[in-house]
Parts: sequence; structure tokens; C-alpha cells
Amino acid sequence: MLRLATIPLSLRSAARIASAPRLSCRFKSTLTVVPASSSASREVPTPLLFLTASKWTSSPPAQAAFSEWIQHFSAQGYESLLLDLDPDQAVSELKDSTKLMQVFEKDAIDTLRQSGKTPPFPPIMITGGPASLIAQTYVSSRPLTALQLIDPPINNAYLRKDRPELLPTELAEFDFEATFPVRVVWSDAELQRQQQQGVPWYDVHRIEHEREEDADESLDRYTFADIKQGAQGTQEWLEEEVGVLGDHTTPLDEDVDSSFGIESDASTKAAGLRDADGLPEWFVSGEYTLQPGSRKYPLTLDERDLAEKFVRGSGPGGQAINKLSTNVQLTHLPTGTRLTCQETRSRDRNRELARRRMSLVLEKLVRGQSGGSRIDRTIEKERRKKSNKKKKQKRRQRDKQLESQTATAE
Repeated sequence: MLRLATIPLSLRSAARIASAPRLSCRFKSTLTVVPASSSASREVPTPLLFLTASKWTSSPPAQAAFSEWIQHFSAQGYESLLLDLDPDQAVSELKDSTKLMQVFEKDAIDTLRQSGKTPPFPPIMITGGPASLIAQTYVSSRPLTALQLIDPPINNAYLRKDRPELLPTELAEFDFEATFPVRVVWSDAELQRQQQQGVPWYDVHRIEHEREEDADESLDRYTFADIKQGAQGTQEWLEEEVGVLGDHTTPLDEDVDSSFGIESDASTKAAGLRDADGLPEWFVSGEYTLQPGSRKYPLTLDERDLAEKFVRGSGPGGQAINKLSTNVQLTHLPTGTRLTCQETRSRDRNRELARRRMSLVLEKLVRGQSGGSRIDRTIEKERRKKSNKKKKQKRRQRDKQLESQTATAE
């Protein structure tokens, strides 16, 4: 049985609500804490933050909207924070959509801070529907460990057309650069609804579009048939790709020098063992992919082989450098390659930069001293495979152009 702990309202707010007429009664934002089940075999350090704005969207609050998700994650050792936003300022009085999003963002920050439940690590935010706009506004200026949007509006223009009462004016499309894992997932029911409304199959969310651009190929969408499948798929994503378990989110108190240094134990037996094709054993057994031509990630990394620590640095930069654990130490366990990154004041940005640098280092280890013709042939096979997948993306673009031309002719 789930144990709920709702953060109480102030006495003034409670008196105002009690004395107000029933039809005009407004409740302040609430934060409900659902701890991990006492019978869970583990306790995950990073909490889940389920975000809703039930009054604005005329939909159930988080506790009802995500009840089955919450039960699933509680049994798996996750603590859930259920944040339902209802700002003091009536949203119906706001005549500018940008201002509306700013009010929601401020309300989310203030509610977490005033409740005393601000998590020690950036939370994993899960939300859906129109509330996805609030989440994207929030992450435009604040870090998260991960973000998942469930059945979000394809874009802001779609939402204003579909539900004009929610956005009083046009809202600029989001252009934030995520420095943490993000993904969009769709229920079969929502995809069916979009099909019935005539939404073109090639109209995708910008996060999905960026995912395809990063992969340089057309990718299948993340979907689920029922809530149980959706919750299980989310857990697998968090634990296998995001890496919410183990040392990945454990801050340390030790001090280290400001650096972006690399220490490699690549001469060890673990780093030097290769298979018949000349590829390292850790590369063959892990989930790695060579990406020729990619400047950011020439080799995709297997997060299960990485150990990450956050430590305080030293040197110029003020409090953000000397008193906060923004220095990232990233270790590739099979080879013993370790690097540190303290290039910026943002921990999330340093995490991304550390992974880019690790990708470059390991790509050189995979190729070896000579770059080997066998490895080059393997890369060429992967290139041809990607080229074939690109045909689907080109076909999508042609279909889109043809449909646009047909609509113009009519």
C-alpha cells in the first residue's frame, strides 16, 4: 500500500479556502511525496518528479493521472514527488502565453523550495499532455537528470489550434539544448487520435527530430500499448540509458584540481584483448557503435561501462567552482581510462563534455595503432547500413513535399 505525505498548506491559505464559496474555491499548488515501498529490494537515490497542472489543463492531478506509474516505481525503490501546479495568480488573467509559462515555472521552483523537498540531485521529470510545455520551460533554465514527455503536443502551434483556451497568444517554439537524456513517448491511443485528426505521420516533436539528426538516420518512435508497458519501458530507459543506479548520481566531498585531464590504462590486459576482427572485447560485448563522420560522438558509449563521480574543484570561478561539485570524473571501467572535466560552471554541461572526450579517446583505442583494414571494413558495413536506413527518411521528405504540393494545387 502506498504511503502519501502531502505538504500542508499555510494556515492563511487553509482559512481562505475554507471560507470561499465552493464554485470559486482555488487551491494552491501541492506537492505529495510517495516514498519507495518498504518491501522494495533497493532504494534509488534520484527521485521522480511527476508534473501536472490539473486546473489549467482540466485534467486529473498527478496522483490520479499517474497512479499506476507511481505504484510501479514505488515497488521498484523509487521515491516520487507529485507536483500539481496552481499558481496564486489566476492563469485566466494572463493574456500572454510566454508570461503564462514563466508564472508556471516560478510556481514550480517556489513550491519545491518552500516545501523543503528540493532533492539533492536534479530529479527525473515525467509529465504529459499540455503540461509538457511547462516542463520544457522549466528545463530551458534549470537542470534535470532526465526528462520524459508522454503524449505531448507535437509543437506549440498544434496545441493552440487544438486547445485555444490554454494559450492566449502564440508561444515561440522551444529551442533549449538538452544536456541530459530526454525522450518523447506515445501511447497507442494518442497516435490513433492523431491519425483520426489527419495529423501527418512525418510531423514529429522537436526532441524526436533532434534524436534522428543525432543518429543521422530515421528512427522508430517510443510507444506503449498500456500503462504497465509504458512504466516498464520508462524504467528500462532510466536504468539502462540514463544510468540512475550505482555511483552515477553520488556526489563526493573531496577536492580535486581544476583540469580536463585523461588518465588511460589502455595497456592493461582488459584494454588490449581483441577478437578475430581486431576489435577490443569490451567493444564487442558492450553496446558501442562507431559513427564515422560524427564530430561529437565518433563512438557511442555504453553507460553501463562508465563510472561517474561529482567532486569539488579548485581554481578561478568563484563559488560555483570551489564550493559546488561541478567537476565530473568519468571512468571507463573496462580500460581504466579516466578523465576529469571542469570546463564550465554547469555540472550537466561538464557531463556532456566529459562523454564527448571519452568518446574520442575510446574511438582511438578501438581503431588501434594502425587503424586496421578489418576495422575500416566494419565501419564501412555500418555506414552502408545507415545509408539504407536514410532512404526511409528521404522518402518521408518526398511524401511531405508531395502532400504540400497537392494541398497548394487544391
